[in-house]
Amino acid sequence: GGDPTGTGAGGPGYAFADEIDPSLRHDRPGTLSMANSGPNTNGSQFFITHGPTPHLDGRHAVFGYVVKGQDVVDAIGNVQRGPRDRPVEDVRMEQVTIERVGADAQAWDAMAVLKQYADKFRAR
Repeated sequence: GGDPTGTGAGGPGYAFADEIDPSLRHDRPGTLSMANSGPNTNGSQFFITHGPTPHLDGRHAVFGYVVKGQDVVDAIGNVQRGPRDRPVEDVRMEQVTIERVGADAQAWDAMAVLKQYADKFRAR
């Protein structure tokens, strides 16, 4: 998810540094993690695991877990695929709900973080 072009190559036009917490692991189905093309190349793309994927630990930042709807993740993971492992028919997210749990999550200011990264990007 997170590719506005739907090609696997689209993104926001900027990259941000890895935010890997070693205590958050790809140890279960339904792990939400940042897609990247190498260190510090995070953008808007993300993925949801269909099973444990420990080879991704330390390389992709885990930022959440599916708490409801794992059956949907499983259904997506089981669609018929064609060349380059792409689904034969498009799979689209039409609605996503992000639930902020805990004081830190409630206080997190996405716009302030985005501005901070944009300022760093412009300063280069």
